[in-house]
Amino acid sequence: MTSNHTNDSQTPTAEEPLSSAHTPSEAYAAALAGFDGYYRRLLICIGSVMLLAVALALLTPVVIGVAVAALGAVAYAYYTKNALSSRLGLTYRSIVGGLAITSIKPSCGQTVYVPATLMYTRVITLKACALAKEGHTVELLYLPATLRTVEDGAWDGAISLRTVCFGGTAEQWEALGAPALPEGVSLSFEEDYPRSRA
Repeated sequence: MTSNHTNDSQTPTAEEPLSSAHTPSEAYAAALAGFDGYYRRLLICIGSVMLLAVALALLTPVVIGVAVAALGAVAYAYYTKNALSSRLGLTYRSIVGGLAITSIKPSCGQTVYVPATLMYTRVITLKACALAKEGHTVELLYLPATLRTVEDGAWDGAISLRTVCFGGTAEQWEALGAPALPEGVSLSFEEDYPRSRA
């Protein structure tokens, strides 16, 4: 049986432009909310595995509990890294005092948002060559006010970069001692981030 009614769905077709509901900031907010929800569920799951590991260590030879705990730690690291990369386009490394962003790829068109916190930890460093792998497509980069360091070479590979929006003040940016932006790249301050839609 065929239907004669028109398609009333909100999904844009190839012929129609994206509506305002599909802006990069809204896409980022949705992706961040998705990652935050995923991360909370992962913590609950890994916490359960760790409780099982303790119970096994008490009831069986300790080596079994330790093996289960190690498996839980490996699973946590693997699934966190993959989810962060696929949802927000970021890879990170834990450092003293917070997280360092080591690689950035666009997840919202040519716009990249680096959140102030990931996994309940502050993002404090943008590493050298963070834009090198996928930087050729990044045009607009939002950086949080939580940054303490932007390493030399952070802009390497960012040949399409046009604008850097910093969440802090001009004084905070100067205190970072960030390397000079490439020629033609503008810098703005006190930029608001889209809110996570949790």
